[in-house]
Amino acid sequence: MENKRWGVEYSNENLSVDVPPLGPLTGELGVKVWGEGGTDGLTDYGVQGEAKFGLGVKKQGVGFACYFVTTSVKFNARAFADALRR
Repeated sequence: MENKRWGVEYSNENLSVDVPPLGPLTGELGVKVWGEGGTDGLTDYGVQGEAKFGLGVKKQGVGFACYFVTTSVKFNARAFADALRR
C-alpha cells in the first residue's frame, strides 16, 4: 500500500518592490496544510511554510525571477504529539 497525501496550498507570487541600487526585488510566500496516510495505518498531519526571495522582472503577466534565498519550515503534528507522550 502506498502513501496517500492530500491537502491545500496557497502561495503569493506577486511580492515585488523596486530597490534603486539593486533593481526589482521579488518574493514568493507559500503555506501548505496536508495529511498523509502511512503504510502503518496512522495519518500524519502538518503545516509547511516556504519563502523565496531574489531579483525578478514581470511585464504584462510574463516574468522571470532568480531566487537567491529559499527557506522551508515543516511541522508534523502527529510526530510532535508522539514526542510529547514519551
